[in-house]
Amino acid sequence: MAVKLFLLSQKITPSKRVKSTTDFDFVFAVPKHLSPSQVNSKFRAMDRLMSKHVEGFRKWLVLKYKIPSKITKSSLVPPVTYNPITKKRIYKVIQFKIEIAGMKPEGLVDATLTHIPGIRRHQILNTLTRKFGMPVQRLKYMYKGVLSVLAGTFSNFAMKNTSLASRNPLVGSRAEKGLKDVARISNLMKAQANATTAAKKLIRHIKQGNVEKAYKQANRVIKNLATSKSIRKSINKV
Repeated sequence: MAVKLFLLSQKITPSKRVKSTTDFDFVFAVPKHLSPSQVNSKFRAMDRLMSKHVEGFRKWLVLKYKIPSKITKSSLVPPVTYNPITKKRIYKVIQFKIEIAGMKPEGLVDATLTHIPGIRRHQILNTLTRKFGMPVQRLKYMYKGVLSVLAGTFSNFAMKNTSLASRNPLVGSRAEKGLKDVARISNLMKAQANATTAAKKLIRHIKQGNVEKAYKQANRVIKNLATSKSIRKSINKV
């Protein structure tokens, strides 16, 4: 959703796959590793905040459109919590669904408590965050995040992580998720002056359905992303 809102703010028309995004994924990121007690405390705070907002949305539906609905939520810890490529560690996730009479429950919001080394408030683009009422990252961080997930689906780590591997846009069982990341990166490239040759080739090979070449370029992308100097050269600031 943040990618779609960012593109619209830059007068860039999102592609069909990006435009069709309807759910929200909120990441509550901390810069340092949390102890079990800290995880519980932060998780409760995240739960209170998101529950308040989601319940407010339910009430708004009733007042604005006379649509009665019910919000359900569940919490989980994913089977694989650490990604050595992005260095992210997921502690716990809350999934909110909305139930409207006569319709099957639909995913509304996922809120994830995550450790992201080095995360800082300056990575948030304040102008759009204030405008949309939800956090939107600066272009280079948004671009890096989506690209790292996409490239990661081709990595050796993906062979051990079935959830990540399933997102591979060419051979994954949930290829549509990977194809959405391809669309997001393709769109975000229009918002910046430069993109690495490896990233451009990765997108091109995926669109051409060339599995072997896509894997080769994905490994190059991962190496580039691991080098902060390369990232600064290849991605413009907003």
